[in-house]
Amino acid sequence: MADAIVGGWTLSGATTYYSGRPFTPNIGTYASSALRPNAGPSGRPDLGKTDPFAGAKGGRDQFFVGGLGGAFLAPANNTFGNFARNSLFGPQFINQDLSIAKTFAVKEHYKFSVRGETFNTFNHSNLGDPNSDVTSPDAGKITGIAPSYQMRRLQIGLRLDF
Repeated sequence: MADAIVGGWTLSGATTYYSGRPFTPNIGTYASSALRPNAGPSGRPDLGKTDPFAGAKGGRDQFFVGGLGGAFLAPANNTFGNFARNSLFGPQFINQDLSIAKTFAVKEHYKFSVRGETFNTFNHSNLGDPNSDVTSPDAGKITGIAPSYQMRRLQIGLRLDF
């Protein structure tokens, strides 16, 4: 009797982890004297000499340090910026889903199953991409959650096979 209740449970899970979605920094507001090309990737800055993540708080309020002059430079007139496309990465993404299930034999051809599932089991907050406009006062600020992200969700299922 004890084995019918305690034994035979199935535990399974899935973990998703990635280091962050790539994004490209851009210049939203140029100086009024700047001459920009009218085609191509004219919104990208030039690569500066410092690390954009050095000195940043690292959270949703300041994921990287924006502004022109450090990690990001304004390109010369009539040139494209040389900052590599998708060279910066947003916050990491972690998600763990778990399920537990048990099947009971009722009669020879009848089975009854109970299943409990959790999605985002540990309710980890996965942040979206930061504001990539390096000239904005909100440069590096994260104001949303990751795409296709959901908060913790629980569900229970019952099944009768005959």
